[in-house]
Amino acid sequence: MSGKERHHYLSQFYLNGFGENGYIYRYDREQNKYKYLSTKDAGVIKNYHTVVKADGSKDRQSIEDYFQFIETKTAPVLLKIDKQDKINETEKVYLSIFVSYLMVRTPYFENFFNEMQDQFGSGFIKSLTKKKPVFEKIVSDYINETGNQIDYDIDEMIKQTERMKLFIPKEFRLQQMLDFGFQTSKLVFNMPMMIQTAVKDTSFITSDNPFIFWSEGLREEHESVGLLTPDTSKVVPLTKKSCLILINITGGETFFEYLPEKASKASTRIINQTIAQYCERFIFGQDHALLKKIAESINLSSYKIKSRVKVYTNYEKGIFKTVRKNEIELKK
Repeated sequence: MSGKERHHYLSQFYLNGFGENGYIYRYDREQNKYKYLSTKDAGVIKNYHTVVKADGSKDRQSIEDYFQFIETKTAPVLLKIDKQDKINETEKVYLSIFVSYLMVRTPYFENFFNEMQDQFGSGFIKSLTKKKPVFEKIVSDYINETGNQIDYDIDEMIKQTERMKLFIPKEFRLQQMLDFGFQTSKLVFNMPMMIQTAVKDTSFITSDNPFIFWSEGLREEHESVGLLTPDTSKVVPLTKKSCLILINITGGETFFEYLPEKASKASTRIINQTIAQYCERFIFGQDHALLKKIAESINLSSYKIKSRVKVYTNYEKGIFKTVRKNEIELKK
């Protein structure tokens, strides 16, 4: 057993970019409370990246070391972006990796992943139990193939099966998080990147879910919004001064550029409201007044995330479709 127990899902250097002198304001939408705290104590969950190995020992450090390596490489890149300096290909690689992990290393992704696995597994089980004869045949085949006799009531088995919830091992999720983040970074690297700069006397905020999918217009209920969805921008606040915008251009060249005009106060407010709307629980910023204005403008404390993913099924055809989709409901 080794390594530290306090694990950042938002790195300290990243949060420093939205605060002042190592401190930051945090708004908790669940408790409707504001707090001024050190960036060392923000975005932290005990043993969040701890892995239990096959021999039972706990590895607290490997994932932390991996993220620290990426953050060390990315920190000077964000400083250059704030100064609107040109970045080279290697720096763009590390920027792509860093922002991709901002999408998957957070509690939002943890809940999204667990919901997706549970709904998919439940949907598959329900497809088996939808028709009683099919389920009876599965049980019968099991008895014939294994020789194990089962004293069962088929109707009760179906009821119990439909109430089942999948248990997703933490180690499996963390491995998927590492793999998905790295593979996503290859797509991010090849996407056109634009940097929007905040105008004087305004600043961007961030949240515990800082990688935002911004879709243009309404979509069909079963249509997913993802990294390569047409007419969808990806918005990632990098610092209080700079916000990354990833866009999809079919057949277009990749590029990295700074938008010539700084964001107006109105557009900065819209970006911040969108970031706040998609938070899991917390938003972070440089001052209390800014967070209060944003939270109250969208009544952030009044709603909660009902679900983060929807699995659509066709039991007759055995079709399953997973859609990344936030469903919001007002608190009772």
